[in-house]
Amino acid sequence: ERGVVNGETLKDGSSCFFPKRNLTRAEFAVMIARYLGLDTEQEVSLPYADASSIPSWALGAVKAVYAEGIMTGSIENGRTYFHPTTNIVRQEVMTVISKALPQGYAVRNQNFSDASQISDWALPHINKLVSLNIVNGYEDGTILPRQYITRAEVAKLIYTLY
Repeated sequence: ERGVVNGETLKDGSSCFFPKRNLTRAEFAVMIARYLGLDTEQEVSLPYADASSIPSWALGAVKAVYAEGIMTGSIENGRTYFHPTTNIVRQEVMTVISKALPQGYAVRNQNFSDASQISDWALPHINKLVSLNIVNGYEDGTILPRQYITRAEVAKLIYTLY
């Protein structure tokens, strides 16, 4: 309804959402840029060694989220990469959403049964989203930080932000 999360137009002109399909980093950049209302027309020089592989439909959003400092890529062998077509994992999504929210909330440490799988850089962001009741984890006490996230799961997270 707000135009943040869209489906995909197929060759026959129909639209599909593909809720169970894993979300790519480029797709998430577009969604979070739309949610935040970022300027996707700004001139930004990207530091990514793989910038040429960013799809044209996502380039403006990737530039915008990079300029805001909420999606900065990863450093591998001294070079920075965005990996636009790589599926994004839950802890990455939670980190980006946390960075996009105002700061200063009271945060309490969470105790998930798979907490040892949470990367150090993601832990404070996951704690923040759980403290704000944006993310709850699963009924079995896990958060599954390194599992790919689906389009439906991200749509629910963004909906929760409203």
